[in-house]
Amino acid sequence: AAVPAAKPVPAAVPVASSSAATPLAAMAVPAAVPAAVPVAQAPPAPPAYTKPSKALKEYSVEEVAGWVASLEMNPAPWRENAVAGRDLEHLEDDELKNDLGLTNLQLKKIRREMKELL
Repeated sequence: AAVPAAKPVPAAVPVASSSAATPLAAMAVPAAVPAAVPVAQAPPAPPAYTKPSKALKEYSVEEVAGWVASLEMNPAPWRENAVAGRDLEHLEDDELKNDLGLTNLQLKKIRREMKELL
């Protein structure tokens, strides 16, 4: 019986030998290397916090939220609960933790900052 002829191998792809010791330089490299994927850019930083020229207890809800954000905490719950400056000195620890989502360390930080500003 006749042995079928081997199919030709494209010239751009080198044939790997059956030896396990084939050097990496002899292995085929894909002809088309995909273009570099662009790296997502970080969103722009929020504008720097500008402390209002009034007492903390006179802050509006948005000013309190800005103050909270300047302390690197999430201002969203403060806005959602409409916490204004006049409310700050009346907030209990359980409200700060349960309603506004503060951790124990954040609670200490808020209390320290409030003491300095009130």
